[in-house]
Amino acid sequence: MVAREEMISAVKSMLSSGFSDPDIVSTLKDFHLSDSEIQSLLSEARGKAVSSGDSSASAGDLHPVAAQAVGVVQEQLAAHAEEQAVRQGMVQESLEEHRAALNQVDQKVADVHTTVASVHSSVTAGEMDLANIKRKLSVLEEQSTQSKAEILAIKTIMQKVLESQRKILDKLD
Repeated sequence: MVAREEMISAVKSMLSSGFSDPDIVSTLKDFHLSDSEIQSLLSEARGKAVSSGDSSASAGDLHPVAAQAVGVVQEQLAAHAEEQAVRQGMVQESLEEHRAALNQVDQKVADVHTTVASVHSSVTAGEMDLANIKRKLSVLEEQSTQSKAEILAIKTIMQKVLESQRKILDKLD
């Protein structure tokens, strides 16, 4: 009876690990179990009741093979668990690689943002410098125009002074 319970436990483990019914049936057939014994184990593993006369008769038949079947099923479960652990490790490693790549992309985007901001501030500063230069040129142009007008006025006054002094000199002579 203990061997049958171990077989049911092994079948339950296979079911919970995601083994399909054909895989479980194939594994149990490898231990020369009859179809009725296999169906009985599957039913009990799923929690369905089986008639007691059938289970006591098959318990005697399962006992010599049960230990071997349980061992093989446990080996398969261990191999399946190990395979899943390896897959999970690979997925985790892949996720870490993607995370590192995303961090690099984020850093490059931040660098580009910093560069664009500095170029923008340089362009803005250049535009401000250009505006200052234009304003200063306008002021200089205005001052130059005023200076020309003042020089012309002074020249005219000087010419009149010179002319009046000549007239005075001419009269004195």
